Amino acid sequence: MVKPFAVVFLVVAGVGCGSSSNDSSGGTLETFSAYCVAGANAYCTRLYQCEPSTFPGSVASCEATPDENCGPKTCPAGTTYNSSNASTCVTAYQNEPCADVEAGDVPTGCTIAATSSNVCM
Repeated sequence: MVKPFAVVFLVVAGVGCGSSSNDSSGGTLETFSAYCVAGANAYCTRLYQCEPSTFPGSVASCEATPDENCGPKTCPAGTTYNSSNASTCVTAYQNEPCADVEAGDVPTGCTIAATSSNVCM
């Protein structure tokens, strides 16, 4: 299950801009990079909550990979980073149904398309 996630966050890590908002842990999501890390960490935590105890790796090892891929980026041309929607996406990752997590699905509106999404609009 980590492979679909890695693909999603490698694609997602390709974009981002700045603004300010709080994530559900009380931190700020001032940049797309902060959203990327917070979303990846929420996904990793949820993944290990949903998978059996025999699932390989750990939350920490899952979190370490996306953190390395979430450097400073820019939103696609013609879009702007929306930190409030980014916070909503982090919460969506935290509450995603296990079947969706296991399928590698991204919560609605949380993907970063070439033109727009809920995060870069």
